[in-house]
Amino acid sequence: SRYQHENLLQLFDVVNLDGRLCLIIEYAVLGSLQDRLAGGGGFMPLTYDLRLKIAVGAAKGIQFLHEFYDKPLIHRNLKSSNILIDARFNAKVSDFGLAEILANNNCDPISTAALHRWLAYRPPEVNLAKMNPQYDVYSFGVVS
Repeated sequence: SRYQHENLLQLFDVVNLDGRLCLIIEYAVLGSLQDRLAGGGGFMPLTYDLRLKIAVGAAKGIQFLHEFYDKPLIHRNLKSSNILIDARFNAKVSDFGLAEILANNNCDPISTAALHRWLAYRPPEVNLAKMNPQYDVYSFGVVS
């Protein structure tokens, strides 16, 4: 993957197994931010310092995507379940299934059906205008 940053989940390889594509990705041993905030799995609650570290890491990952040289990227699906946490409590932004490369600083509006499950994370103007990096900034604010 061209988009390599310490706060993005790393894609190692894509393998074709009997006609099915499989992604070989970095393992985030502590699961998602959503899981950690819910307090499940026998984990201790996140301290303020760890929450801040995770938030800053996720912000750095998103900033990298938005400022990536000749091909900036809008994530378009930033939410607590898509921020994974490694063994050192580093944030790893993941799930780029709805991401889109910026062309002329705008992306086409995303279909309403594709985002119904994530209504709480999307800005109110999502269907009214072309998408831009501020979409991810709004979603990050909801997560934070």
